[in-house]
Amino acid sequence: KAERREFTPARVVLPSAREREQAAATAAAAQPSASPPRGGLASRTRAAVERKPEPKPEPKPEPKSEPIDIPSRRGSGTLVVTAENTNTIRKIMSQLTKELGAQSVMLTDRAGMVLVDVGTTDNLPMMIVLPLLSTSFSTAGEVARYLREEDALTVYIHDGLHYDLYCFDVVQRFLLVLVFNKKVASSKIGAVWINAKRAIRELRDNLSIT
Repeated sequence: KAERREFTPARVVLPSAREREQAAATAAAAQPSASPPRGGLASRTRAAVERKPEPKPEPKPEPKSEPIDIPSRRGSGTLVVTAENTNTIRKIMSQLTKELGAQSVMLTDRAGMVLVDVGTTDNLPMMIVLPLLSTSFSTAGEVARYLREEDALTVYIHDGLHYDLYCFDVVQRFLLVLVFNKKVASSKIGAVWINAKRAIRELRDNLSIT
């Protein structure tokens, strides 16, 4: 027969109340401190109202550019070609033709429309060429004004194999065009420059002011 052993129950020792309080205090000290509970909606709204917004930096004022004092042409009127001064203008242009040997001399407006002409253009397509010339002078007046030039003279020169062409600005309102046929007479830029400037002064003095 198997030997019968007696059962002895284990003895359980419970901690005392003081030991339990010490263990609880130790566990509480070991845990990280919890964040304080957040307030309600009312407290958050009140905090947002009390929080003052940071002042925005005021933009620096941009430096103002001083206005440019641009001189204007002498006289406040408008120079025009009239029936009374056409003959005088034609005489000035005819004299210029004889002095330089030009084939044709024309006075046009700023759009390239012929107002007074002397000589012949030898079937040249001047109705096409003159408006093209006028576009090259479209900004010449503004350049002269910003450079504070009252009597600036702008000139366009075409030195070709068959024809020479000179186009002068007349007081920023007209164009004086000279055409040279090299088969007949070639141009000399020095002579053209001197005589054309004299003719422009005479034209300016004889154009009517309205």
